[in-house]
Amino acid sequence: MIIKNENDVLKAIEEHNVKFIRLQFTDIQGVVKDVEIPVTQIKKALTTGISFD
Repeated sequence: MIIKNENDVLKAIEEHNVKFIRLQFTDIQGVVKDVEIPVTQIKKALTTGISFD
């Protein structure tokens, strides 16, 4: 499945019975960081973002 937009993400989550999403990014020094969120937070993550510390 090719994911093109938010609806595709939500559809794939439902089809594959996903429970958690791991979001990865690189900090300003190039170190990979990640945060794991429950799928109940995915819409918030896609629209307004997720805070972490």
